[in-house]
Amino acid sequence: MTETQLYDKLRYVDRKVKTLVGRTIRQNANALKKLNVDQMRKGVDSDGDQIGNYKDKKWIAKRKKRNRQVKFVDLRFTGDFQKSMYVKFDGAEINFGAKDWKQDILVHHWGDEIFGLTDDNMQWLVDKIVEDLTTGLKQYFS
Repeated sequence: MTETQLYDKLRYVDRKVKTLVGRTIRQNANALKKLNVDQMRKGVDSDGDQIGNYKDKKWIAKRKKRNRQVKFVDLRFTGDFQKSMYVKFDGAEINFGAKDWKQDILVHHWGDEIFGLTDDNMQWLVDKIVEDLTTGLKQYFS
């Protein structure tokens, strides 16, 4: 590679990094969704805190009748809400959400923190991004 070619690549390396990071996030969107769903099923929000406890006796009875656990809030009854979840990346932020009609109710009751990743799960993503950046930048500069 000539000095001029290296200079040109260095001038645009920020664009390449953004492209590689975006590609990694988009390629792993389903895995990120699954990580968020798994957190919920364990009763954990993105801060790593317990989402909550069931208090309404009628709701507890209804959950037990459907063979659902009642030790902690897992935001799962029929599964429709978690099936409707999505991950979007707009180039600057990763956004988690759901298309299910219950989203606003659940966020109102349990907080925005039901969406997103715990520090451990975010570290998985960071490791994946670093791995893909290493490979992608080696190719870019070769």
